[in-house]
Amino acid sequence: MKLPDNLTKFLQRCPELMHLDIEVTPPDVEMLDAWFGTDNGGYERFLHPFSQDGTGSIIALWDPSGDEDYSSAPVVYLGSEGEIGVYGSDFNDCLRLIATGLHAYDLVLWNNRTPFEELLQDADELAEASKNHQSYVRWLEEKCGMKGPFDADALLAKQAEIRKNLEAWIEERTAAN
Repeated sequence: MKLPDNLTKFLQRCPELMHLDIEVTPPDVEMLDAWFGTDNGGYERFLHPFSQDGTGSIIALWDPSGDEDYSSAPVVYLGSEGEIGVYGSDFNDCLRLIATGLHAYDLVLWNNRTPFEELLQDADELAEASKNHQSYVRWLEEKCGMKGPFDADALLAKQAEIRKNLEAWIEERTAAN
């Protein structure tokens, strides 16, 4: 299985990214079976989950060919209530989206440009999240060679066709269940 080069770097850094409200998890076949409403597996050939949020929603790399080559695969969101989104046309675009400072969930699913700071009420949480975000942007440049600022609209435009393909792919598979 081929994974994106920067995925390992990101996973090693993740404890400092608490403002993202995600938990890094190892791939879990049962998690995919639950999302697709089946117990016969098979989805792990197409999806490589690497994160889960507090509601059980899944963030995964998606390879519709089933070849398990995720090196340039889109990063997709499978929501706990059936929401579908694309966090990046590839893993690097996902990293860029996080660096925009906008709340990724709101941006990807609803096209809302909500700065993540607006979601935090506590001054200490806000200060910590802002510090972590600035640290993340520096890390992205130093360790991954990506320098901002990053244009959320350009990133979303790249994701539009992928989202249509993902929706069709999911429809095809869930219609059989």
